[in-house]
Amino acid sequence: LLHLGRLYNKLHNSPQAIHYWTKYISLTPYNVEVLYNLGNLYASQKNYEQAIAYFEKAVGYRPDFLEAWINLTLAYYEQRAYAAAEQAACQAVKISPENSRAHIGYGDALLMQEKYAEGFNEIEWRFAEKNYQMFSYPAPAWTGEDLNHQHILVMSEQGLGDIIMLSRFILELQSRYPQAKISFRCRPELISLFEHWPFDIYTDGQSVTGIDYAVALMSLLKLLNINPKQLSPPHHLNQINMPSIWPPEGKSLQRPSIGLVWSSGKGLTQSKRSIDPQLFIPLIKNNPHCDFYGLQKEGAKERCFTTLTNYTDLSDSLSSFIYTAAYCKSLDLVISVDTSVAHLAGSLNTPVWILLPFSPDWRWGSKGTSSYWYPSAYLARQEKING
Repeated sequence: LLHLGRLYNKLHNSPQAIHYWTKYISLTPYNVEVLYNLGNLYASQKNYEQAIAYFEKAVGYRPDFLEAWINLTLAYYEQRAYAAAEQAACQAVKISPENSRAHIGYGDALLMQEKYAEGFNEIEWRFAEKNYQMFSYPAPAWTGEDLNHQHILVMSEQGLGDIIMLSRFILELQSRYPQAKISFRCRPELISLFEHWPFDIYTDGQSVTGIDYAVALMSLLKLLNINPKQLSPPHHLNQINMPSIWPPEGKSLQRPSIGLVWSSGKGLTQSKRSIDPQLFIPLIKNNPHCDFYGLQKEGAKERCFTTLTNYTDLSDSLSSFIYTAAYCKSLDLVISVDTSVAHLAGSLNTPVWILLPFSPDWRWGSKGTSSYWYPSAYLARQEKING
């Protein structure tokens, strides 16, 4: 039974692996490795209730089982049991105080409960993760020193949406240290959004000389002691010089215009933050008095929309984020999954409905339809896992 479970697991046949390992556990209930493996298999199937049950058994028999505590944290998080996730992550941190995954899981659970100061401190452990191995400061890390008469480089990180969302705090940095020189290095795709700023803007890979300090963009949340509950509406993109592209040729200004985005692009959580574009078809068909526009840049044009007369694909026009911004600013509404366009629309104070998975990223909170970050956003939350 044990080896059959292992073989089927190697063949990626989860149902059969679960079948044989469950029989094995009925005879040998104390094998924590098999309990752990069963938890992982159920988690991969998004059956988090069963995953939690097996992870709990594993740590019950072996209280110092670090990986089981870490994966138990993730399972609790996906089940919206954020207080339990915090407790599991706390145990993982106690077992291995230098484990970055344990700290980041702890931070995410804290942030979902709006324990912001503690959570922002914990997610600083991201620099120990593998995907940050190439991230290095070209000057001493800023840890809160007086920046007046100093030159600081703010370095972008994470995805495009994170950069759009967090870049507002560079202006906050300027307001607190008006005599500081600030430079910003960010992804080349986004340069057009920040060209109007009174800072030197560099793309990733460009060297910057004469700097006294450097700081990662997300670290400003901790260092500036940001409380999302106290944020004012975003204004950091208000002065963009938008290209004149509206309305699209042949379209009327008299009809409501709605932009659509259904995929978050690449990344570990891409499948969780994307939907089948065909789910938009009833919305388009049932609202013939509205014009719908596809703001999805990546991938081939969706054939499922080709017969819809009130749908226009704009992907060929989205050569730069400045054009995406111009469309977002002109539209009456944007409906988007959790991706960069949602952050862009929210930052421009355009009405945006953001489609969130059952247990979303911490920045959207655990409940409610409004957002601390974007007053113009309506949060549409998935009611059940896979639902």
